[in-house]
Amino acid sequence: NDWTFVLGVLDGKQQLRLIVDGKEVARAKGQAIDATPADAMSLGMDSGSLVGEYGDDNGFEGQLRDVRYYRGPLQEGELAKWASR
Repeated sequence: NDWTFVLGVLDGKQQLRLIVDGKEVARAKGQAIDATPADAMSLGMDSGSLVGEYGDDNGFEGQLRDVRYYRGPLQEGELAKWASR
């Protein structure tokens, strides 16, 4: 079994970064997350949500071992420590 570490970071300047196995693979302008979003966070599949209709064919197939959501800044070393486990 091979595991992939995937991390999304949205910083205070609304820069969104995607990091896979410790390497940044994408960067884009993000948008602040509302304190009271219109829809709940979904993992694996998002069907019938307010965000859009994606259907079953776009569902995630695999296993999620650990999922974390942090609201607020983390120390730079915290992410590296978590990724190395």
